[in-house]
Amino acid sequence: MKDRASILPAGHTPNGAFWFDDSSGDFITSTWYMNDLPQWVKAFNSQNLPDKLVANGWNTLLPINQYTESAPDNSPWEGLLGSAKTPTFPYSNLAADYQAKKTISVIHLSEIR
Repeated sequence: MKDRASILPAGHTPNGAFWFDDSSGDFITSTWYMNDLPQWVKAFNSQNLPDKLVANGWNTLLPINQYTESAPDNSPWEGLLGSAKTPTFPYSNLAADYQAKKTISVIHLSEIR
């Protein structure tokens, strides 16, 4: 999600806007709103929920053949996710790909500073 996507829903007189930073795995804000995150955001971030959510990969809830109202699992318009070789379920490399993306983002940030 782009950071700009959180600004519009904040309204005309916001006291804060928060968005997910995929390079850190945390919700963040801008110094335009505040210099330090509220305690509730810090508490939420400290749970490391993104790491927990990707730990077991990404799979369908039901067996794939039960999704009769969906397009085929391997459709030509789907792009690849991370290191996957096909755009199909299950996607078991999610945790490793997520960690690699965070690492690359940290390296990139340190190079521009």
